[in-house]
Amino acid sequence: MVNIDSEFLINKVQKRPLLWDTSNEDYKDKSKKNSAWFEIALSLLSNFNEENEAQQKLICKYFVHILFPVSYL
Repeated sequence: MVNIDSEFLINKVQKRPLLWDTSNEDYKDKSKKNSAWFEIALSLLSNFNEENEAQQKLICKYFVHILFPVSYL
């Protein structure tokens, strides 16, 4: 299991309202949301770029569905 600084992660998500603000015009744009999660993963995990594409997608899904499930309601 990866240890993640909770406050750092929350700060990164707060800076991307398209992940949580239902009134944001990009809230329903899955491509933009995926890009935002990708950026967050890059900033949190030093070896994220070294992972293959399938692993990167899995890591982003972990963020979305385990850590912040409300963002996709």
